[in-house]
Amino acid sequence: MTNRRGTLKQAENGHYVLEVKTAIDLGTAQKDEAERLRARIQPPPAFANDAAGVISYHEAEIARLRAAQGDAALLSRTWENYAATVPAERSSTTGAYFQRWGVVQEWAEQNGVITLGQITENTVDRLTADLSARYAPGTLNGILNAAKVITDATTGRHGRNPFAGFKRRKGGSGRDHRPFTEAEIDLIFARAQGEVKTACYLMLYSGQRAGDVGVWEWSRVDFDRSSLWCRQSKTGRRIELPMHQALADHLRAVRAQQRPEIRHVMPGIAAEMAVPGRQNYAAHTINRFLAGLGMKSDDNGIVGSHSFRYYFVSLMREKGVPDGIIQELVGHSTRAMLHRYSRIGMEARARAVAELPPVRLTDGVSC
Repeated sequence: MTNRRGTLKQAENGHYVLEVKTAIDLGTAQKDEAERLRARIQPPPAFANDAAGVISYHEAEIARLRAAQGDAALLSRTWENYAATVPAERSSTTGAYFQRWGVVQEWAEQNGVITLGQITENTVDRLTADLSARYAPGTLNGILNAAKVITDATTGRHGRNPFAGFKRRKGGSGRDHRPFTEAEIDLIFARAQGEVKTACYLMLYSGQRAGDVGVWEWSRVDFDRSSLWCRQSKTGRRIELPMHQALADHLRAVRAQQRPEIRHVMPGIAAEMAVPGRQNYAAHTINRFLAGLGMKSDDNGIVGSHSFRYYFVSLMREKGVPDGIIQELVGHSTRAMLHRYSRIGMEARARAVAELPPVRLTDGVSC
């Protein structure tokens, strides 16, 4: 059984370290202060048999303490530091960087990385290895380059940027997101509850990104005209959409359960997204929900909240909706982007093949 308290030892530099399979510098040479810190950062009993979890918990808690004392830069503040330096007219570039930084921050949260100081060159190597299984080399290079530019706004004051020496990846086919299958859509709506279910409804019937869906306001839902609209955060475009009857029925039921003064369709998700550094909360929440259903990325593509957008575009094209109309609905700026999002699924392919007439042989027997 793992010793959750860890063993206190004094290192050569005088600092006390907490040894739990690895040495964690507590940043103090005073034993009573070290004891106090050890008591303060103890993980809950659930970690008793998880050595790796204990180490991660201790490191994350110490990082939070140092950040609170002003000794470290919180990773969640890194985007704010960068955004404050960007001119307003660079909104398109800023939007792209925001999406890429969200990938880095999501990985950091999952790996107990709280402050920028916790990110070393080895951490960047681990990040790169993990993301290379999900993204094409060009996309991965874009993510890492964005991380370098964004962290420069903070590390410029701290003197070290762990992303500065990242090595660009070459070759490889990589993977993109894929649309859901019909069976996956059925499972999603059989299991989704609360605001997650509402978010899934909105993404399914609007084709919009999770970040825009998460902050949808009731003022942008018109039940009388059976329409709704949103302002895309990435492009700034206003997108107007007809409201599918299934979505209208669901939203009416949600509205009936809320107080009239509630502003957002999903007030809980919207409140989380308003917290600095949590702009990707909606996407993260949906991704965790999908993972809980056992939906995993595979050779056909990545499964995530963005799969709703791929599903919307792919289904529209399968139904023969003109490309120009689909572009207006989802806000794609080019036809090439529309083609990238389109995936003709096996169900549609099977239906198309079934439409072929049978071969008739000369003896009158068909096969």
